[in-house]
Order: sequence, then C-alpha cells, then structure tokens
Amino acid sequence: MTLASRRLQARIQQENAAAVPKAAELTTTFARHPRIDLDALEAAAREALRVLIHTNALIHANQIACDFALLRSRSESRQRLTRREQ
Repeated sequence: MTLASRRLQARIQQENAAAVPKAAELTTTFARHPRIDLDALEAAAREALRVLIHTNALIHANQIACDFALLRSRSESRQRLTRREQ
C-alpha cells in the first residue's frame, strides 16, 4: 500500500469515526425529545449521510487507483521483459 493510500485510508477512518456516532446521536436525541426541530434534525442527518457517501466514494476511488497502479506496474514489467528478449 502506498503512502497516499495509507493517508487516504486514515482520512476515511477519521470521517467514518465522526459521522457514524453523529447519526446515532441524532436518532437518540429525537427519541428523547419528540418536539425537536425536524428541519434541523433532517439537515444534520443529511450531513452525516453526505459524509458516509463521500467516504464510500473515496474507498472505491482508492481501490480503483490501486488496481490501476498494479495493472500499470505489471504492464511496464511485461514491456521490459519483452525488450530484454528482443
């Protein structure tokens, strides 16, 4: 795993750690206070969902980037071998 991949993974873990408890807290708060401002609750829930969706997209983008880097490396290795054989 490259340094950039490790940094991205750490960022993803931080965002998840912040978003998941926030969403759970919102649900608990609403259960305790049924007269809470639903617009504020919805806005906060949407923000937590946005973070989770963004995080999921980063995970997939990172996987695609790693796969592409691996394919490129293999391709370059094959090209070097082919040149040596010629």
